[in-house]
Amino acid sequence: MINTMYSVIDGVCQVTGELTGVKISIPRPSKRALTTSYIANGVTGTSLVLFGLLTPHKWAIILGGTGIAASLAMKAEIKKMG
Repeated sequence: MINTMYSVIDGVCQVTGELTGVKISIPRPSKRALTTSYIANGVTGTSLVLFGLLTPHKWAIILGGTGIAASLAMKAEIKKMG
């Protein structure tokens, strides 16, 4: 999924670059950068869920759950990278 997303973005940047005469390139994240992001999302999401459970701020549970879901999706993408 990430590779497909970058391929589409690279295509758009190439067309835009040809129209404007400016070379545009987007760097691909390394496996290490994705792993760091996956861990940070998981920790932040878990913290927000706990915060929402322990306080009256229930919106934090939804936000934390979203962070955890993003973390799990990113972990699956990291496994696909090899």
